[in-house]
Amino acid sequence: MHAQSALQRFCDTFSFTPDMSADLPALQALQQFYVQHLPFENIDVLLGKSISIEPTDVVEKLLINRRGGYCFEHNTLFRLMLEAMGFNVSTHLARVVWGAAENAASPETHMVLLVELQGRQYLADVGFGGVSLTRPLLLEQGEQHGFILKQDNVGDWLLSVNLGDKAHPMYRFRQRACEAVDIVVANHFVSTWPQSHFRHHLLMARIIDGVQVNMTDLRQTTHGETRRETHVQNFAEFCSRVKAFFTDEKAISEAELEVIYRKVGQ
Repeated sequence: MHAQSALQRFCDTFSFTPDMSADLPALQALQQFYVQHLPFENIDVLLGKSISIEPTDVVEKLLINRRGGYCFEHNTLFRLMLEAMGFNVSTHLARVVWGAAENAASPETHMVLLVELQGRQYLADVGFGGVSLTRPLLLEQGEQHGFILKQDNVGDWLLSVNLGDKAHPMYRFRQRACEAVDIVVANHFVSTWPQSHFRHHLLMARIIDGVQVNMTDLRQTTHGETRRETHVQNFAEFCSRVKAFFTDEKAISEAELEVIYRKVGQ
C-alpha cells in the first residue's frame, strides 16, 4: 500500500481535506480529526485473530471495513498518511505505565511517532486506549493541553496526563527510533502472549461528540464536564454501546459481539 493511496482512502472515507503544507496546523488538524473517527479497540485480539500491521491489511481493516484497532495498527496508518503529506516521521516503542508507578517495570508494547518540524520534534500518537491524544505535543518538558512531558537523566521521556487531582503516568519512551522488526515483535507479543491484557478484556476508546468515551468490558466511562460511568445490563445494550464507537455500525457483526460478550461478561 503506497502512502499516498492510504491518505486518499482516508480522505474519501471520511470526507477529509488535508492541508498538504506539512506544517504544525496540518499535523494538528489530521490528528484531531483521526481520533474522532477511528476508535481504539482490541476486538480481533479477543476473537483470537492474528493482527497484521502490513499497510495494505491495516488500510483494509480500518478504512475499507471501517473497524478500529490498537496502537500498532493506528500509528502505522497515521505514519503512512503523514509521510504522504510530506512529514518527516520516526517510529518509537514505549513502556506503558498506565495505572502504575512511572518507573514500574514494563515491556515495550506501545508504538508512538515523533514528527520533526523545523528542527523541533512533536509526539504524535493516535493509538493509546486510555486517554486519546487529540493533538501533537512538542517534545519539551512541561505541561501542554493537560499532558505533561518529563525527561529523565538518561534522556528517556515520560508522558503523563493531568486528571484533576494529580498527574497519571501513561508511558515512557526513548527518543531513539526503533527498527521496523521491533514493531513486528511487539505486536506479536501483545496479541498472542497468553497473559496479555488485550486477550482477556474489551478495551475501546474514541472521541465522540467532542468528549472522551472509553469502554472496558461492560463498563462505559464518559469524560465530559463530569465523569460518568455506566454498566451494561444485557446483550442488546452491549451491542448498542459497542456499535456506537464505529462510524459504520455494520463494521462488527452480532455473532462477533456475542462471542465477546460471553468472554468479558463473566
